[in-house]
Amino acid sequence: MKSIHRLMLASSLLGSLPAVAGNESAIASGASDASSSPSTATGLLVGKFPGETAWDRAWSAFTLYKDDANPILQEFSLQGRYQAQYAAGESSTEDFEQSGRGEFIGSEVESRRARLGFKSKWFQNWKFEGQIDVDADFEDAAGNSEFYKDIYDLYVTYAPSDSLNVSVGKTKVKFTREQEISSKEILTIERSGLSNALFPGELTGAWVSGKGIADHWLY
Repeated sequence: MKSIHRLMLASSLLGSLPAVAGNESAIASGASDASSSPSTATGLLVGKFPGETAWDRAWSAFTLYKDDANPILQEFSLQGRYQAQYAAGESSTEDFEQSGRGEFIGSEVESRRARLGFKSKWFQNWKFEGQIDVDADFEDAAGNSEFYKDIYDLYVTYAPSDSLNVSVGKTKVKFTREQEISSKEILTIERSGLSNALFPGELTGAWVSGKGIADHWLY
């Protein structure tokens, strides 16, 4: 009986060896596949520029890094804005530079807005971004050299979903629908005089916002 039991035990051990070996090879194969799988990261820092056209790829260079699969940093991008307007006219008493109507490059192009900044996304639910106002002509009203003017916005946001965003920092107060729409997207040359008169500017504080509520509402 003892010899039979020993034979059965030996057979069981031998039968289990291929299964163990198969599991080890599967684990090794999985690890090899994971290590050899291509990275999904894109951006200037990794030398990968997404986009269907050369123009799209050129604009994507402002995204320094983007990878939704990264558990720590999902995106870090540069952002900015430059808006100008052109005017031409003649006067027997003064020219555009002497009229004191805003900042001018030369005498015919007025720099309306010039900003530089960044935006980033961390730990899937956190966003951190900011912009500064800059002098496009590199001098202030008194003629002194100047580039940095002030902080336009700088805030951190906890965004577990599109319908709930909690933010703290400095930002533009989105008072009235006109002010809520970015100057990059408004269809008119300028916002209405009433909207600009009531606009309180950029303030520091905390706020809650969201969109996509019932497919239509935002706050």
